[in-house]
Amino acid sequence: MRFESAVLLLWVVTSTAALILPAGVYTLATTVAATGIVKSARKEQWIRAREEELFKVPYFHVVFTLPCELNRLCQYEPKQMYDLLFKTAWQVIKGFASNPKFLGANPGMIAILHTWGQNLSLHPHLHCIIPGGGITKSGKWKPARNNGKYLFPVKAMSKVFRARFVAALRKELEPNPQTSMKTCSSTNG
Repeated sequence: MRFESAVLLLWVVTSTAALILPAGVYTLATTVAATGIVKSARKEQWIRAREEELFKVPYFHVVFTLPCELNRLCQYEPKQMYDLLFKTAWQVIKGFASNPKFLGANPGMIAILHTWGQNLSLHPHLHCIIPGGGITKSGKWKPARNNGKYLFPVKAMSKVFRARFVAALRKELEPNPQTSMKTCSSTNG
């Protein structure tokens, strides 16, 4: 069986969830139930049903955190910042997974955005659940080569994430000359 990648985004009241998994694992009908609107018994049923859909492989929990220096931007431009966080995290995971040195396959990922820390202060971070392996170009499952502790080198992923996020943020925040000129001319005229 050949798998293709699919991206499905869910907007939830207090957090954002993105499912990035091999196609056919989740359907829109099943993911909509994840918004927390279901009652406790139905929720437990739903969780058990989703567990049955999971690959029988180890999973890894990876967290991408934005530094507190970016909190003000997160408050005033939340959509831009959080979209950028999701995109950059996925690029980093996909980049490491596609590298034959680390895995050489197409990964999957479930990501949940948390915007607040335990002390209820702004603390944007992304929790990612990643299967311990991926789908090769030939459509076969390839298990990750690791010691079971970390999926990919943590320090290397941190450096790559930071560099890509900063580069993307700078590009995103570049002033648009046309907009700047219109703003200046409209205030002077």
